[in-house]
Amino acid sequence: MKKKKVATITAADVVKLRKRLGLTQGQLAERLGVHVVTVRKWEADMQTVGAAYAKLLRLMETMQQ
Repeated sequence: MKKKKVATITAADVVKLRKRLGLTQGQLAERLGVHVVTVRKWEADMQTVGAAYAKLLRLMETMQQ
């Protein structure tokens, strides 16, 4: 069985999406159910966005369009 390739999301993608949504880091963290430090680490490219959160962020992006 082949593994599905997960679309990655970069630190810059997280920043762009958050700003496009008009959210602070804290507000984005609250909506995703993660700690604000996690969002800060994602945006600083200090921590990789997990597959589930990457999908959720992409979904938020498509719903905004």
